[in-house]
Amino acid sequence: MKKITLCLSGLFAAIAIAFGASAAQPVANAVILPPAKTNPIAWGYDLKNPPAAAGFNAALATGLFNEDGMTIIRVPILCNYYNESDCSLQENNKYWVAAMKAAKTAMKIKPDVKVFASLRIEGIYGVSVDGKALGTFPAWAYNGDADVKNNPKKGYVKADVYTDMLANYLVYMKKNGVPVDYLGIDNEPEHSCTGFDRNFDLYITVLDGLKAKAAAMGFDMPKQFVAPEPIGPKPEHIDFVKYLIDKTGRGDLITILGTHYYPIWRYNNPKMQARLGQMVAAAKGRPFWMTEAHYDDLEHTKKAPDWTELDRANLFMVTNFDLFDLGCSGYFVWDYKRDDSNKKGSICRELAQSTAGYTSAPVNINLNPDGTSSNAVDRGFNIRAFVDGKAVSVWITNIRDVGAATDVTKKDYSIAVDGNTIKKIDSYLVWNDACWTKSPYSAISGPAARASRDGKNITFTIPDRCMALLKFRLN
Repeated sequence: MKKITLCLSGLFAAIAIAFGASAAQPVANAVILPPAKTNPIAWGYDLKNPPAAAGFNAALATGLFNEDGMTIIRVPILCNYYNESDCSLQENNKYWVAAMKAAKTAMKIKPDVKVFASLRIEGIYGVSVDGKALGTFPAWAYNGDADVKNNPKKGYVKADVYTDMLANYLVYMKKNGVPVDYLGIDNEPEHSCTGFDRNFDLYITVLDGLKAKAAAMGFDMPKQFVAPEPIGPKPEHIDFVKYLIDKTGRGDLITILGTHYYPIWRYNNPKMQARLGQMVAAAKGRPFWMTEAHYDDLEHTKKAPDWTELDRANLFMVTNFDLFDLGCSGYFVWDYKRDDSNKKGSICRELAQSTAGYTSAPVNINLNPDGTSSNAVDRGFNIRAFVDGKAVSVWITNIRDVGAATDVTKKDYSIAVDGNTIKKIDSYLVWNDACWTKSPYSAISGPAARASRDGKNITFTIPDRCMALLKFRLN
């Protein structure tokens, strides 16, 4: 008899892969152990993308909040649309109007929705938005470096100007009845050109200045600060987290760790995966959010020209596995879609509905049933579980390279839950290459999944080259 027990770092337990009988556990390929008491995953809808705000309506909000389980909206701080004379908002600007209308619609459908206000990147100098060359900030908000227009990374925002912008923004939000619960004053510092990634004290100065204005100006200071929200991350972003928490004792200004960990940067990049773990460790137990997940276009086809839409979806999913393995408890997809007419619609919607409010169980797989090794790899077999009371969701990727001769179908694969029995199988969905042949791009029902008579395990087949979602309930 050979048995291998796999520990799950951080969240609730483990999936144990076993070969042979066990007195302590039912015979199964995968055993899900009881969850620990950790933060469930909160999903949010991103309204920072102008088309997302403009197209937001009550029907969409109902689907997002009542069906997909979302509880947060991410709204933009539009620093390019202020008046230079007094740093007041240009409230009649179409972007401000659309964003506010969308926020109010969200609150009407879900009155207790939480609001995350985040700096909106308008591009860097030389990038055209509505026919006008814009940076994230207008030129008058920068430090006046003569070369800023040509090389914005040499500049940094003026602390007093940005503080006034933020103060007027919070007054505006309160006046419109939209309280800000979470505040993120930087967003992809590589692109926003705030300078916070080069001058850490500037970040502290802006937020301390904002706190000082709250009482006099009558706005409510948010109690939660999301930072630094970098692409990657890179070493300077890890240093930023350490500087605030360890070197200056200003961990009060980074109460939630935020990142943008894109599939395109993660692809075949162990260094990026390691840095993500280092930044999470530097945050010392603070909640960790993926504030802008991307379901990337096939930019990586230059390296892998035979990749299909299934490969694209797989890379998105294993990127998410990296995040959930590290305890990610806040999740936002840029340009989220939920309709099967969109190629990412069914994946996004099913991921939300199967994880929102659930406790994550990222799996550290050391040895697969076929003897191969994997750990959220770009290819191979990966499995993760999520639990919400009696409801269990299991995501699986079983991917080989296009054209590879070896069929990787796993027949009679079994899952059990330690200390529990299965009451009902809700659904078993599979995505394969054929799912993206034509619209609607829907998942198909997987091969029959069956629970044993005693309810101790579920047995099913995991097809070759597929992603799968198994949902079931416990007694």
